[in-house]
Amino acid sequence: MALTSIKSISVYVSDEDKALDFYTKKLGFELRRDGPLGMDDPTLRWVEVGMPGYDTAIILVRGYAGWSEDSVGKFAGIVFGTDDIHKTYEELRSRGVEFSQAPSEQPWGTQAQFEDQDGNGFVIVQ
Repeated sequence: MALTSIKSISVYVSDEDKALDFYTKKLGFELRRDGPLGMDDPTLRWVEVGMPGYDTAIILVRGYAGWSEDSVGKFAGIVFGTDDIHKTYEELRSRGVEFSQAPSEQPWGTQAQFEDQDGNGFVIVQ
């Protein structure tokens, strides 16, 4: 048996509603689940988004799974791929995504860096 895919990745956020707005309206992800986590604390939410047509989900985490205020606003360790980085950069900027690095040539390709509503950092590479 071998590993075949990445099912989900967690990103620590300070407010699920603000994060959900950013990921769906600015990045164009689809909402897959938003409801109770199902653990002892009924206030905990499971908020899951993903890119349309792809299986991997991003779980917007607040209040469980190692979450702490210190976890929010770090490099998330997620690198997104794109076929046209300049077009993607312009499209995301027009939706209000703030970039910390415009597209630039690197030894591994052209990359740009952006942050979500909490300052979590992400990379896009072509």
